[in-house]
Amino acid sequence: MTSRSRRALVIGVPAILLAGRTRDALAGPKTTTAKPRTVSPTTAPAATSSATAPKPTATASTPTTITKIDKATMRRAKVHQLRPAHVAGASSDAGVSASERLVVKLAPHLHKIDVTPKLDVAKFGETLHAKFEGRVQGYAMQLRRKGVVTYNLQWEWARRPVDGSTGWTMSTQMHVASVSKLLTAMATVHALQNKPDGVDTKIAPYLPSYWNLGPKIDQLTFRHLLTHMSGFHYEGSDSDYGFMKSKVAVGVAAKLGQYQYHNMNFGLCRLLLPIMTGTMPKYADYGPLNDKIWDVLTTEQFRKYCNAHVFNPAGVGNAGFVPKGASAFAYRHPVGASMAWNSGDLSTVAGGAGFRLTIDQLLDVMGTFRRSGKIVTPAKAQKSLDDFLGIDQRIDTPAGKLYNKNGLWRDDGRTEQSVAYFLPEDMELVCFVNSPITASSVTPSGSLRGVIAETYVECLK
Repeated sequence: MTSRSRRALVIGVPAILLAGRTRDALAGPKTTTAKPRTVSPTTAPAATSSATAPKPTATASTPTTITKIDKATMRRAKVHQLRPAHVAGASSDAGVSASERLVVKLAPHLHKIDVTPKLDVAKFGETLHAKFEGRVQGYAMQLRRKGVVTYNLQWEWARRPVDGSTGWTMSTQMHVASVSKLLTAMATVHALQNKPDGVDTKIAPYLPSYWNLGPKIDQLTFRHLLTHMSGFHYEGSDSDYGFMKSKVAVGVAAKLGQYQYHNMNFGLCRLLLPIMTGTMPKYADYGPLNDKIWDVLTTEQFRKYCNAHVFNPAGVGNAGFVPKGASAFAYRHPVGASMAWNSGDLSTVAGGAGFRLTIDQLLDVMGTFRRSGKIVTPAKAQKSLDDFLGIDQRIDTPAGKLYNKNGLWRDDGRTEQSVAYFLPEDMELVCFVNSPITASSVTPSGSLRGVIAETYVECLK
């Protein structure tokens, strides 16, 4: 612990919780409501369980009568924006390149490997904090083994004093951005588990009947979407209803099976799942407000399906796309005179982004998915990871395979980012950061995903 950290602890600055014995030999967790600044390790608490559009292919005819809806939905639809300004101005993680999807990382410090190395958890926590300290606005990280907390880190502000003085904890909610894709993949794999073709089921039968389907749309499968192999090719992060409808009408010009990371691949799932599971009629026609009502209803049914079959089995209730309570704000780094950013209601980009969770909640879901059999069987969960369904990378290390999903959402440099890792030794890790990571000799790429992976390999023993 630095002299600055010791001075801070004396005057009541709260500790960051780490696993194991403290370097000051202080027992028990430390809690306070004062400014969350420096690190002081304690024993972790126990876990609680585009080309010009070609002529569209023929589609089934829609009904001649208008489908009735309730008055509340009509009122929502009238004020609903398919592409609100706060979403149009934001950008997301660009994903990894095709060559970065499967990576091998060696551990040069392990000169001779007679047995499978394991993670030095204490060293990992200390090293990770040293890399983040002073290079981010604030962060929180938790590592679990078989669902039991082994290490916590939390540092600085989720909301700075001028914005409400909220320090980072494991129960601080944040937009997880593209980590939503992992959650969407879990829901989709669950929905498809009894289909004869599983994730190789074609998507066309589950698109709205009034959409025009361009070339090759009838050949696309859920696997294409969940692995970014659909062949959709466009610039930007868009996945709003109108945008996706227009791109499906254009169709796929590229070769199917060609990797290209796009939010739309997962955004489409928020329409496909409600139709496939029977909560949204494929042939519904809502008249002049058709697009808006379809967007409102399918997004809500998608949220309900994810809650019923992904979140609730993990003990997580009522997950959604709207900030709740003192959720984290996004900042630049260095902060300077910049204003905080609340990314707001992200329901119009649900599927590829949008979910708001805490670290505790996300880890509960990951552990439930991987081991419990309550979402899908453990074997199917492992196959989903091996097949890259909803994940970015598989990293092969001397200790075993690492699977990750990164998320980033920003506006004018103000950034919220997250990463979820499935690690060897039955461990899972989640980290939230509410700013960019300043590049340095220990964080050369400024990549959250990369910092975690590099630190993991460095701390194998």
